[in-house]
Amino acid sequence: MARVRSAAISFAFALRLALSLRFALGAGSARLRGQTPLPVTPSARVPRMDLTRLTPGQFVYETVLEHDITSTALGTRTVTATQTTYNGINSWLLVEAKTGGTIAELDSLILEQTALRPLHWASTINRAHLGVEFRNDSAFGGTNAPAGQRSVFSAVPPGAMINAAMLEMVLRT
Repeated sequence: MARVRSAAISFAFALRLALSLRFALGAGSARLRGQTPLPVTPSARVPRMDLTRLTPGQFVYETVLEHDITSTALGTRTVTATQTTYNGINSWLLVEAKTGGTIAELDSLILEQTALRPLHWASTINRAHLGVEFRNDSAFGGTNAPAGQRSVFSAVPPGAMINAAMLEMVLRT
């Protein structure tokens, strides 16, 4: 029974990873299939943000399912933004933690402070792990789960939103 459950969790992690990468890196994958991208000016590809308005903080959300007159707490989502350094670069560390449900999750993303360019992404769902490094227009890393290990390589278009915490941070500007 435990083996079936861990396989289901591994499959759920792999599905979430695939959907996340497809969403975050979708514009870059069009080039990989041989399609010709539309000509776009560099200023149109990057979202416009006032980065001076970003401040460290913590945001806590509680998910509740309401049906008729009953309420059921499903869990808590906490997003924390702090300033840090990564390889000598001033950066933002975005940590998203989901607890209280059947599956605990921890997601961290390190962004360059001046342009919000992704530098490192790590995610854990139970025993499944993801680690991705970003360089220029590329992402590379790997996954490790009870079902096995896999490598990840992909193109990253400018202005890509890597995870929900990054999107939330940009929307707060």
